[in-house]
Amino acid sequence: MLCINLSRRPVSIADSQLIASEIQKVQKSSKYDGTLRLAGEELGTWIRQPVPTLSYPWFDLGMKNRFLAMSAARILDGEIRYETARSAFNSKLPMVLLGSIFAVGPTHHLIGHISGKEPIGVFEFRDSVVGDVPLHPSLWSVDREKQKSLLLGHSHDGFVKSNNRSTIQEIIEKRSDLFISRVLGMGSQALAAAMTAEPMLGGRAWTSISHPDKQVKIAAALWFNSTLGMLVRLGYAQTTQPGRTTLGVKAMPGLPIPNFAEDSDAGEWARLVADEHFDRLAELELQPAAYAWRDENRHEIDWVVLEMLGIDAPDVRRAVKQIRDLWCREPSVHGGNRQIMRALGIEV
Repeated sequence: MLCINLSRRPVSIADSQLIASEIQKVQKSSKYDGTLRLAGEELGTWIRQPVPTLSYPWFDLGMKNRFLAMSAARILDGEIRYETARSAFNSKLPMVLLGSIFAVGPTHHLIGHISGKEPIGVFEFRDSVVGDVPLHPSLWSVDREKQKSLLLGHSHDGFVKSNNRSTIQEIIEKRSDLFISRVLGMGSQALAAAMTAEPMLGGRAWTSISHPDKQVKIAAALWFNSTLGMLVRLGYAQTTQPGRTTLGVKAMPGLPIPNFAEDSDAGEWARLVADEHFDRLAELELQPAAYAWRDENRHEIDWVVLEMLGIDAPDVRRAVKQIRDLWCREPSVHGGNRQIMRALGIEV
């Protein structure tokens, strides 16, 4: 598939005809990537890649840096490499779809509603009160000021509002201690996923995903918050608004992820490494995702994930650093936030 990313809109019919002519030349080219130029002006970039089997075929569209797009495509095939790396580093674990490992929890429409809002679902939720013991704890909403570490507490307490006992029990059985953020505002939110100390209900902002092995869940939580995991999410999720990636509940089963549940030496190694480091990493406070290039605590997660995948080496770390730096410079990540752009040295 050939994907072309223009850096500006055509300014006239004549301009659009000239741009279309340059695109036709690219279509006839045998090269895999390049820069689109017109009279010395750089109009954008293009990349030609095989259609990925584990992601949407158009994920290259919207990526400013074509080398980053190529890195994302390789990651989907389990290969970690950036253009300047001398060799590829293949993960010891294959990439699979999230739904083949985890059970995805219900939408907030089925779980319940906030007190005073439209009465839907099984529970009515109220803000947690410090010191109270919640009857039905829920990780319902995002709090960017408090939710900065991998291990979170509940945000709301639920109270049963349904008379259907079987439905109540069905929702309760789908509690989990691993959650994915449905909407990740990368300029303000730190966490793409989080663990909780006890099983909880999900909510409007967080969706539970379940697996019987806690080590599998811990490994997934680290992956989702790593540079490689966030790059895969950027390629898969909806990015209708720059700086935000949205994962609908129905889309979550199709999200690519390493097979941390694999019954193999590589799978066991990944789980043991994740379990060994999680308590330490869970105490670290993370900056918003778009600041990953300078967040040393996020870097710690990256290096543990490489160890989990069996490919932690100096060359791989250099490749991941390059990927991380470029990922943060993508407009779809910083969202045009002037403060982030200035910190990156991008002209505003």
